[in-house]
Amino acid sequence: MERVKSAERLKRFMAIILAGTALSACSMHGAEAIENPMPKAAAQTPEQVLPPPPPKVGDKLRGDLTAAMLARGYTGEMEVAVRNHNTGEVIDWTNLPPDAATGKTYDTASTIKFSILLKRLLVNQAHGVTLGGSCPEYPQYPPSTPLTCGELEHAVPMIGQSSNYDASALWTELGGVPALQDFFDHDAKTQRTVADVSGQWGFTRTTGDDQLAILNLLSDPASPLTPESKQTVNILLDGVVPYQHWGASGQVPAGGPSAIPADVSVRLKNGWMPYSDERGGTWTINSIAHIEGEGADYDLAMCSDMNLSDSYGEDTLGAAAAVIWQDLYPTV
Repeated sequence: MERVKSAERLKRFMAIILAGTALSACSMHGAEAIENPMPKAAAQTPEQVLPPPPPKVGDKLRGDLTAAMLARGYTGEMEVAVRNHNTGEVIDWTNLPPDAATGKTYDTASTIKFSILLKRLLVNQAHGVTLGGSCPEYPQYPPSTPLTCGELEHAVPMIGQSSNYDASALWTELGGVPALQDFFDHDAKTQRTVADVSGQWGFTRTTGDDQLAILNLLSDPASPLTPESKQTVNILLDGVVPYQHWGASGQVPAGGPSAIPADVSVRLKNGWMPYSDERGGTWTINSIAHIEGEGADYDLAMCSDMNLSDSYGEDTLGAAAAVIWQDLYPTV
């Protein structure tokens, strides 16, 4: 009997020891939880891989333009400036050697009409001038158009048909040389464009780079031109007659098939001007444009002089524009 009681006391003693051991283990586990309250860090995800930046094509384009002009045996003088809005790349090219290219400028000829239009719009914006409902003969222009009906009657033929008479009318109404020089210096912020002091607007001197700055007023979302003014410019440029759609459109020859797809918008203004025998009977031939669609978005300015004829210069600019399109957007 005494032996049985001793066995029971031993069992109770062992139970107490085991319970104490378990309690001690729990206490230690709890202490660890208090000392290390933060959960284990989750596994890090792989770093995001960004797509490569768009390729720059400046060096290739310059080489291809040089090769194209050599293949054509081009004897004139030319400057090309391109701003690719998709990549931010600005590309300059000329067929002149560096010493001759320094300080070289070109007559604007009729490309100045684009600048006359933009200056008129900027002035009217500042004064709150709008078309209103006073010009029913031009229903495609909304009442918010920043031109009067009389100004629109000049602007339509000035841009669409390159009318010299209507350009002179708007030039004079603006204030002539001082107004346009103010536009070049302060609105477009050109570097070397100078209005002809005699008031002959076609003899305004410019560069491809400066024409690119002027085009940027239309294509840059942050430009001082309002959406209404930009819409007006685009409607006017869409009205350029087909026979003046050479140059930046990539037509080779002028009036022929274009290297640029038909569903891509080419809003251009061209200029052409012959010279007397003192310059060998040569021509200035220019083309400026904003080209957009099918993923393309770029400004193009081409200035040239000493062209043997108007068609010679027009076809050459078309060939240059075709090379530019193919290099910028080879898969479109």
